[in-house]
Amino acid sequence: RRHIPDRLTDWLADNYNIGGLQGTSFSACAASAQAIAEGFRAIRRGHLKMAMVGGQDSMDHPVGLLSFAVLGALSPGLCRPFDVGRNGFVLGEGAAMLILESADHAKARNAYPLVKILGTGTSMDAWNVTAPHPDGEGAERSMRNALRSARLRSEQVDYINAHGTGTPLGDVAESRAICRVFGRKTPVSSIKGALGHTIAAAGAIEAVACVAALKHRFLPGTSGLEQQDSSCEILAIKQSQDKSPSVVLSNSFGFGGQNCSILFAAV
Repeated sequence: RRHIPDRLTDWLADNYNIGGLQGTSFSACAASAQAIAEGFRAIRRGHLKMAMVGGQDSMDHPVGLLSFAVLGALSPGLCRPFDVGRNGFVLGEGAAMLILESADHAKARNAYPLVKILGTGTSMDAWNVTAPHPDGEGAERSMRNALRSARLRSEQVDYINAHGTGTPLGDVAESRAICRVFGRKTPVSSIKGALGHTIAAAGAIEAVACVAALKHRFLPGTSGLEQQDSSCEILAIKQSQDKSPSVVLSNSFGFGGQNCSILFAAV
């Protein structure tokens, strides 16, 4: 019963008396990011004034571990995003929820927002059940769709929180897509080396990391990155940096080619 897709949303609705629209995104590693995107779009369209969005996941059990081990996706050691010696990800578990609301609704209740969402983009690779398109074509469309949604130019983005799982194929594909959209000057990092890959919860947890980066004026580093792979030609950050980003992008890419990108901005 713990794996029924709508279990979390049912529990939240029942325990916090949340009405209105209710939905569950079951799109692998992009799931909670797509939940955030759907909440944002519903508010932008005027269908909702406020939404609770996010996700939770734990694959830290024999079936979960075995499924990723059979796929050859797990590292026997550390997760090393964009590193020349990367050999897979390490499973994590966790949850994160965010409250989204329209600016007018927040003002009416004297609430001060932490950050604002400027736009979101989604896409579908339709390439392979597990592997991304080698050149990251779906990832590129997702990021360009987010920029189009926000009416921003690529040079206006100050930092990219990459999906960056530490897999041999995934990191190269994402790097190629980032370079085509943003060039090689935008700082990029992945927090999965520190937290592990939380699968369906990853997008929401990394959204919280983006909120923290904007609020506390820093760029998170990439744990496990020692020697960057020359095939990943991005500007990867090894250590956290004291910066003041104004706009950040968060990428979440799931098995089956399900992609989601979200643009956050300081207020």
